[in-house]
Amino acid sequence: MIHLSNLKDLNNLDYQSILSSLHTICSEYDPKTTVKNFITDKIHSSNSTSYGFVDNGVVKSFIVLETLQPHYGTVYTYSESDNDYVNLISQFLTTHQLSNFVFELIHFRKDHLVNDIFINFGLLEKPRQRMLYSINDDLTPVQYPSHLKFEPISINNLNHLASISTAAHRIRHAVEGYHDFFNSDDRIKMEKCLLDELFNPYAHKSSFLMKCHKDYIGVCSAVIMDGWNSEKIIWIMDFSLLPKYQGFGYAKYFLNYIVEQTQLSGFSQLGLGVTISNKTAVRLYESFGFQVKEYFVEFICR
Repeated sequence: MIHLSNLKDLNNLDYQSILSSLHTICSEYDPKTTVKNFITDKIHSSNSTSYGFVDNGVVKSFIVLETLQPHYGTVYTYSESDNDYVNLISQFLTTHQLSNFVFELIHFRKDHLVNDIFINFGLLEKPRQRMLYSINDDLTPVQYPSHLKFEPISINNLNHLASISTAAHRIRHAVEGYHDFFNSDDRIKMEKCLLDELFNPYAHKSSFLMKCHKDYIGVCSAVIMDGWNSEKIIWIMDFSLLPKYQGFGYAKYFLNYIVEQTQLSGFSQLGLGVTISNKTAVRLYESFGFQVKEYFVEFICR
């Protein structure tokens, strides 16, 4: 079992040492895996912190936090021994003192042992799914009502963006836990990070505000990411509609417009993530033609 004094900062180990010692761990997950290369890159990323149990220079377990936004990231963890997870996770949570933070958990296991440990430490589990929409080459143009207009997102309209986004997310804040959507200031900071392309290229031609008459009522903010087949796709970071405008078909008009603009910019796929308990959003995306690509889980740190 791990003793806390034996937990090391993996960032201090050289690349080849980590790559070599991770082979044993990762080959247990999949003998043909390239996960060891992937994890080694994450460990040495400038926006990652990592800890592991090192025995005679060999990494026996690891936990890596990759911070993708101020209040969001991904945690990767794996251990040769089931008994080591509690100390590994305890040290991680004690060191980082995470609050108002949400992370996706990737643990390279087929059971729920690691999930249960995080739950026992008081974190809230949130099952989610990634969905993908493939754009047809013979896309039929949509006729939009004359009172609907679309305005590209820019630094000049972030106040409108934040107002819509926070209002739309407020009703599910306790379930979703996304701090960046809690108030306008944090939402503006998040969008500025996206516009500054700190992590991914911003999808300017797929990111818009929607107006109904003179009122701003919808937000679609997106970035460019690697898809499942190494193809670049548009990934929607925020698709929101003011609550009082929901249920009247505006969301589908907005999605149609985003699809058209995405195709014109040379992309053929749109992706997004949605919490499974958000039945209204799931029904919207399914009825529009999005298909479930994979399931994943996030944890909320209060």
